[in-house]
Amino acid sequence: MAVEKFRKLRDCFASELPEEIPEQVESAELSWIDEVLSSFTGSGALTPKEIRLLVRNYLVVLDGVASLATTGDNSAWAELVAMAKMEHEQVFVFEIDINASPDACRRILAGLAISGNRYSMDLQVFTPIVVMLAQPNRRSEYYTIVADVARYLGIKIKTLPISAIVLASRKKADLLSNLQSGGYVDSLHMSNCEWLSSFLGPGSEKLSGTRPAK
Repeated sequence: MAVEKFRKLRDCFASELPEEIPEQVESAELSWIDEVLSSFTGSGALTPKEIRLLVRNYLVVLDGVASLATTGDNSAWAELVAMAKMEHEQVFVFEIDINASPDACRRILAGLAISGNRYSMDLQVFTPIVVMLAQPNRRSEYYTIVADVARYLGIKIKTLPISAIVLASRKKADLLSNLQSGGYVDSLHMSNCEWLSSFLGPGSEKLSGTRPAK
């Protein structure tokens, strides 16, 4: 990995902010998170493989057990799978799509279908999540697909901006447990702001990418 990219990955886990993070999310921290997110776009941006590794590492920091699919393994049914220390078994299935394309929902559904048929697993143990840099605009087909999947299949695909993962790791918040009850947006309710504020604290609703672009 090039030196500059290594520095970007390192900076995603380091900052000059104090160790004790206040409940109220301050503007300084929001600015720091925006600086981290700049590593994902523009000249010298992280590659998809590096982004997947970074997201996996953040989940590990949050006391989860996370595993990435091997690059080029066409038999893998999920891109990234995580489990947390919870009372009931729950498997968190992640599809990382920086651009939040509608195909991310289709890929994650295909993976769940394969796991159900191949391993005879109950689909209720899965929490599917699409990780993105920012939520798509209001006219995107993404929201309609998510709503249809929930209506006809009873599966709620969660929407998770990378900024929320970064802040959760800073606050040592229980992200995976909160994803069971929150993180769902669709064509009628397009913003994650209320959910984020409830468990990451006031001010987190200002995180980049947590509401659809107009």
